[in-house]
Amino acid sequence: LARKQISDDDFSDALARAESMLVDLERELSETARPDAQKLEQSLSGLERMLSDSLTSAIAVEQLDRFKEEVKEQLRPYRKQMEKAAYEQTFDNLLAKRLREQFGVPRLSLFYL
Repeated sequence: LARKQISDDDFSDALARAESMLVDLERELSETARPDAQKLEQSLSGLERMLSDSLTSAIAVEQLDRFKEEVKEQLRPYRKQMEKAAYEQTFDNLLAKRLREQFGVPRLSLFYL
């Protein structure tokens, strides 16, 4: 919430929503004798998507362009061997990873615990 006091953008709003949703998830889990791992994973994945989608609003266009160029350069040796859809998905995944690293946003998944 400290970010919200400094900057009012989609990312700040997403962080506030994520915080609220995580509190709700934690409450739900503490009240449930047998948590539903699949439902929890879906909730965490949705939160992660929401945060990832909002990261581009919190970064300067020039820096985003630099990150895109870094990812293109990283994928250059593999581009010719990749199907277009696979390349685009890999590009998007690597860009999202770079943005998460920049802002210190962890992966929200049971698979990364």
